Formats: sequence, structure tokens, C-alpha cells
Amino acid sequence: MKRWSMAIAGLAGFIAMDAGRADTHYVSPDGGEVAPYTNGWPSAARDIQAAVNAAVESDTVLVNDGTYTLTNQITLSAVITLRSVNGRDLTFINGNYPAYTNRCLKVNNKAAVVNGFTISNGYFVIQSTADGEQGGGGVMLNNAGTLLNCIVEGNTSTNSTADENNVGGGGVFMSRGGVVSNCVIRGNKLLRKGRGGGVFQFAAPTGRLLDSQIVSNSVPSGKGGGGFAWQGEVRNCDFVGNSAYIGGGLSSYGSAIYGCRIYENSASYQGGGVSGTALGSVVNCIISNNSVNTASGVSGGGVYSDYGGTISNCQIVANSSLSQGGGMWVQGDDGTVARVMNCVIAGNRAVAVAGICGKNEAIIRNCLIYGNVASGACGGLNAVDMCRNGVGKIQNVTIAGNRCNTVGGGINLEGKSSSNLIYNSIIYGNVAVNTDYDDMYNQAVGSSNAYFYCCASTPLTPGQGNITGDPKFVDIASGNYRLRGSSGCVNAGANEDWMAGALDLDGELRMRGGIVDMGAYEYIPTGTVVLLR
Repeated sequence: MKRWSMAIAGLAGFIAMDAGRADTHYVSPDGGEVAPYTNGWPSAARDIQAAVNAAVESDTVLVNDGTYTLTNQITLSAVITLRSVNGRDLTFINGNYPAYTNRCLKVNNKAAVVNGFTISNGYFVIQSTADGEQGGGGVMLNNAGTLLNCIVEGNTSTNSTADENNVGGGGVFMSRGGVVSNCVIRGNKLLRKGRGGGVFQFAAPTGRLLDSQIVSNSVPSGKGGGGFAWQGEVRNCDFVGNSAYIGGGLSSYGSAIYGCRIYENSASYQGGGVSGTALGSVVNCIISNNSVNTASGVSGGGVYSDYGGTISNCQIVANSSLSQGGGMWVQGDDGTVARVMNCVIAGNRAVAVAGICGKNEAIIRNCLIYGNVASGACGGLNAVDMCRNGVGKIQNVTIAGNRCNTVGGGINLEGKSSSNLIYNSIIYGNVAVNTDYDDMYNQAVGSSNAYFYCCASTPLTPGQGNITGDPKFVDIASGNYRLRGSSGCVNAGANEDWMAGALDLDGELRMRGGIVDMGAYEYIPTGTVVLLR
């Protein structure tokens, strides 16, 4: 009896294992269509949805090369993997617009995976703000799901609702999570007002857009030509040639944007490269050659940030605006603080404020602002309205080689009354073509209490640690604004609490000699051993 019991138990275990085995369901343009499509290519479905419907938990739907033209969207509701055999360059899902007006693909399960397709020609009319119906002409990741190694191109969403905040995604809509990784999202459109011509991460604190190229998408009357990230993560992506009303490359609300290259995007109102209200953080990004094409209001050719946000370790280079803030426009409001840390702001152009405009509660620290050109006032930094309510400072900033045609080649503080604004900074070698205010412009500069431990060509208030004269940069012609050992700016600053453990613009420790240097860089004596990080 014991032997028979063991045999029966073993058979029961085998049946249970067999019942839990994942199957592969095959799809091919010339399949034999024998359900459930699990006996290899001869029995394959010709329609992707048929194989998806036959699949159950943990199954794979394997799709052969070819073009699959739709008459309705493909919907994944189970935990399955939809995967091509030979990748996105040989396997095409065509939404079939204008013959049909449907989205290409909708993923309703947070654990489902779509891998290796070109998804194009979808058209979705947004008629509701209900979950799953808010956009995504190409793909809707409804409450998560994963899209890998795909091209999403030439899809369109159009908004027929009055809601312009919670709808969008001409190419991809990510609802409350999901992952899009190693994808190309290009040539998609969001018509009428909404967010995200290419991709919209909606209320997605767990949403992740990774290692992808977002190219030539548009939202003419909305935000985020390439994408809109709402409390999501955007990492190691390229945003190129996108356009929008606000935020040509990317718009953000409270998101983490890291290691991205954002260039050659345009906005017709503000934020040519990046725009954000309560921006979140932009870290280790290159933001270049973006533009704002309006002559009215505030703009920010490279970056526009309102209600705080942090931009750090970024290069904001060669952006332009037909109004103000060629490189950046940043401001804090209602108790929020805008922070620009360890950034290079160079070669930007604008009618006014070519480099950076800091407003209200803003902190600008360890930055190099050089080679910016304004056709009107202020080539480098406009700080007229900074330090509202006593919050905000300019600390260890080098402002050099900027140019304007009227006043404030380096910095503009016209009418500024706030004290204790500028510390440990160098303002030198700037040019105001038509006036005598080359480095700085503000009323009663000689008696101003705004400058402390600064170096400038213009004599500053005595008794506040300021010095006058050549700071002796290493090589102005090549844009090297580090200090020579003979510079009077070395060990001439004032130590502040924030400097403990802080790094300069080169990533080297502040206060190497016990006293901080003026400007964005600490001087490192020849022969000093530098630890690579």
C-alpha cells in the first residue's frame, strides 16, 4: 500500500507541474490557424489577438516576421509576454489609419510584457478621462506593463474632451506606472490640448522611461513635445527635434530626469528644451541648441522652471530665446526654492538675459556662466527679483565673457535692494557694448551690500571681503575659467555651512586649503594627487 501511495503522489505532482507549464502560442502571416496555436509554426494564428486570447498566465505569444494590419486594438489582459522572433525591424503592427481609427495596443496587466515590434499608424480619439481611455495612439500601458525594444512611430491621439491635463500621449500613454525601455518613439502627434506628443507618464510615481530615443514628436497647443513626465523617472534618454507650445523636448511635474540629452527641440511659448511647474530634478543632462520662438513673456530657451525644482550637474549650452532667458529661467514661488547647482551655462542667446534669469526664491551655486550674448540687456545673469522673502543666493559662481548691447554684460541687479545676495563669486571680463556697465549693473553699486567676498573689475563695497582686478583665469580663449595659483581669488572667499563635504564644478572638494576660493572652481596646486571618483 505504501508503494502504491508513493506512486499516486508522484503522478499527482507530475500532473500539477504539467498544468503549471507555460505554453508558447505562435503567430505568423501564413499560419495554419489551428487553436490554441501551440504546435509550432504550421498551426500558428494569423491574427495576434487570437493567439493572445488563447494564452493564459505566464504564456508567451511568439510572432514571426511580417506586417500585421489591425481592424481593432490588440488588448493584453493576462500576465503574458508578446514577443517577436527577429525584432522590431522585421515585425510590424499597423493600426491601419485612416481605414480604421483605433489604438494599436493596450496592455491591461501590470506584469505583461511587449518586446520587439514596430508599432505605427494608430489613431485614438480621447473621449473620456477614465483609466485606460486617456490617450496613447500607439500604445496604452494601463496601470503599468512593460514595453521593450520597440519602435512607436507615426501614431496620433486627438483630444475631444475639455480636459487638457490628464490626457495625451500621441505615441505612448503610461498610466500610473509601467516601463518603457530601449525604445524609439518618433513622429507621433497629439492634436489639440494635452500632454506628451511622444509619451505621457500620467500620475506615475513608479513609471520609468529608460534608454530610449524620443524624436520629432509634437503637441502644437499642449505641453511636452517629446514627453510629459508626471512624478515619473526618465533616465538616459535622447529628446531630439520635438516641438510643443510649452516644453519642446520634455515637460515635467515632480519627476526625476537623469543622464538625458535634450537638444534641437523647440517651443512656441516657453521651455524650448525642458519646462516644469514643480519641475522635480534634472541631473547630469546636456541641454543644447533648443529654442523658444516667441517675442513676448518669459521663456527659457533651454530650461523653464517654476515653483522650485533642482537642476544640477548639467550643461545648458547654445540655446536661444526671442524673449528672455536664453539658457534658463528659474524661479521659486509660494515657499518653493529653485536650485541651479554645478552647471555650465554657456553660449546661449536671447533678446534679454542670455544666460540665466533667477527669480524670487532661487539659489545658484557652483556654476560657470560664460559666452552668453543678449541683443538687449544682461548677457550673463539677471538677479533683479531674486532673494524674495530673504531666500536665495548666488554662491561661488563665475560670470565671465558674457556680452549684451545695453546694460549688465555680466550681471543685472537694477534697483536691487536685498542684501547678502552674492557670495564668493567672480564677475569679470564681460562686455556691455553701448554703456559703461560691463560686468554689472545696479543702482549705487559702490555702496551696495549685495556683494561679499567677490572679485570684479568694478570696485565693490569695501569691508566686505571684495577684491578688484584680474582673477587670472587659466585660459580664457579656450573657455578654461579655472584659477591660476597666482590668482588673488585663491583662499579669498568666506566659508559657509553648505560647503562641508561639498564639491566644486569639477567635482573636487571645496575648502581644500581650509578657506574656500572665489568662483566655480577650487584651485588645485600642481602635483596634487586627485582621487578619481
